[in-house]
Amino acid sequence: MRKGIVWGSAIALLIALPSGVVSAMPPSTQPSSAWGNRPITSPVTSDSPDFIGPRIEHRAVEPSRAQTRAPMVVSRTSLARTRAGAISVAGELNAELYQWSFDQMGCLVDLWDHESNWNYKSVNRESGAHGIAQALPGSKMSTIATDWRKNPVTQITWGMKYIKLRYGNPANALRHWQQNNWY
Repeated sequence: MRKGIVWGSAIALLIALPSGVVSAMPPSTQPSSAWGNRPITSPVTSDSPDFIGPRIEHRAVEPSRAQTRAPMVVSRTSLARTRAGAISVAGELNAELYQWSFDQMGCLVDLWDHESNWNYKSVNRESGAHGIAQALPGSKMSTIATDWRKNPVTQITWGMKYIKLRYGNPANALRHWQQNNWY
């Protein structure tokens, strides 16, 4: 059973590969021309003439570093468009850049819950503060990237850097916010 699942996965990956990848494969692993004309629903078994063989599995499974980098950026940005996703992304950025404790991250969650509820579209009508971190003016976030209006990851990155530089950590920023209603 396991062998069928592995080969089925390898074949599914081969079907999904761009045509340039298949043509770059050694001739012994390239599918026959009959394979390209066969409907996807046709079963391929180990005794079929179009059976690809064990050499495909390791080639098709491991993408290059360049192939995996861009989708991660897109998925992180998409993830951060929700409150829970934005908190998750902040946790990832913390692990990469600051290593603040769990308690410190709790303070960050509390602070940005009050400021914007982690809504990247949030704009304060009175002050004009913008985004998750409520930057004033919002254009300050362009020091991270020019997409600051629409990219929650840019806003989170800027906000965490701002807190680190101005307050040292989220607990100090939260304390200042509690005393002054701004940070």
